[in-house]
Amino acid sequence: MIKCIVKEDGKLIKEVTISGHAEFAERGKDIVCAGTSMLTYAIANKCLKINDKFEILEDSKKGMNFKNDGKNGEINLLLETLVEGLEMLQEEYPKNIEVRRK
Repeated sequence: MIKCIVKEDGKLIKEVTISGHAEFAERGKDIVCAGTSMLTYAIANKCLKINDKFEILEDSKKGMNFKNDGKNGEINLLLETLVEGLEMLQEEYPKNIEVRRK
C-alpha cells in the first residue's frame, strides 16, 4: 500500500511523505503507482521551478518527502493539489493508497 502522511498547521501543509507500493498490479502495469508517481513528480518539478531551494528528499526505501517552510503561497497550493489528487486516488483504490492528514 502507498502511504501518504500530511503534516499541517492550519491551512499550511508543512510536510508530505509518500512511501510504499500500491500492489494494484504487477510492476509496469500498476495504474495506482503510475498515477501517484506522475502526480508527485509533476508537483515536485513545479515546486522546484518556483523555488530551486525547495526541499524534496527522495530515498528508494523511504519514499519521497516534501518540506514546506510556508514562505510561498504557490508552493502551498501545489502541495494541497498533490494531497487532493492522492485523496482522489484513495477514494477509487482504498486498498492500495492511504492518505492521512495530521
